[in-house]
Amino acid sequence: MVARLLAALALLTLVAVAAWWPWVVAQSRAVAVLASVLDVPVLEDVVGAVTREPRVEEGAELAGTPTSIFRPGGDGPWPAVLFITGADEAGRRHPDVVRMGRGLARAGFLVFVPDLPGMRDGRIGDETIDAGHSVTAQAATMPEVKDGRIALASVSAGASLALVIASDAETRSHVAVVAGIAPFADVRTVMEIATTGQFRHGSGRVERFASSTWMRTAMARSLFAATTGTAAAETVEARVLAAADPMAAARRLSPGEVRAHDPSGVLALLRATTADQFDMRYPAMPEQVRDDMDRLSPLRVARDLDVPIELASAPDDKYFPLSESRRLVAVAPSARLTVTTTLEHAIPSASLADIGDLAAFDAYVVRVLRIAADG
Repeated sequence: MVARLLAALALLTLVAVAAWWPWVVAQSRAVAVLASVLDVPVLEDVVGAVTREPRVEEGAELAGTPTSIFRPGGDGPWPAVLFITGADEAGRRHPDVVRMGRGLARAGFLVFVPDLPGMRDGRIGDETIDAGHSVTAQAATMPEVKDGRIALASVSAGASLALVIASDAETRSHVAVVAGIAPFADVRTVMEIATTGQFRHGSGRVERFASSTWMRTAMARSLFAATTGTAAAETVEARVLAAADPMAAARRLSPGEVRAHDPSGVLALLRATTADQFDMRYPAMPEQVRDDMDRLSPLRVARDLDVPIELASAPDDKYFPLSESRRLVAVAPSARLTVTTTLEHAIPSASLADIGDLAAFDAYVVRVLRIAADG
């Protein structure tokens, strides 16, 4: 009787281990990643002692795009992650991005970090998206990539681009999961925040939302990049973009300058100070300009995103409202949102005072790594 009981307990233990083993592996990978991303010295030392040192290649190119590649120790093929940076001047060499790449490589992932055109100078447009498609397609064909499948991961505006890239019919077959932190859903909302410091909800309610100087600069650059003006208009554009705050510079122009040198209506839009003014001036821009900007909006293609999507955001993100992530999750078929105070926009930080939020962020990372590893 005792022997049968012990045999039954042993069998149950084996079943439990088998059932939980994928989670255990994913959690151990998450620890390796979080130790690097959260910059926890003691934990980093432990992870460094039990994992292999990554091999970092800085001078690679994918589809003509400068790319850093982080390879795990040992031989491939490995599960792969393509990380799209946010709109940041440091690009792939940002210390947080490098730590993330090294942490993922220590966790057994092959990591590609391209500097997509426009992401470092804030001039985001068609060229950025097209390069993202090409880089993803080429990375997936590399023999080091396990099963030709790639996880797309990113933060901020890069997370929005990752969703747009994953919606493409040719790219989609290569994407295992999209993991995004604090994306925007609709570029129109970002434009409204950048110009007026407020945005209108779907219900019509207007909410104040402060914008950073970098956000205003990047939005002005992206808008002008979508236009084709006269030489005189380009001179005015250069003056506006050379200013510390493009929106303030646009408002200092005389009405005569705006009328004479604003064929696209971009200057008029940048001069908007209220949601009502924005609502009137946005439709006045040429349809082509609006279409080019709208191509940056993942909400436009969210219904076509039939890959797993894991989003995370802070309750009070400093760049994009939480409502933007909620809009995406409401439309995309296989999307989940984690709201956690561990995040301050794109950068996570650990705090024992918010242990529940840290656990939620850890669960988010574990889910992403499980899907990324298993396809």
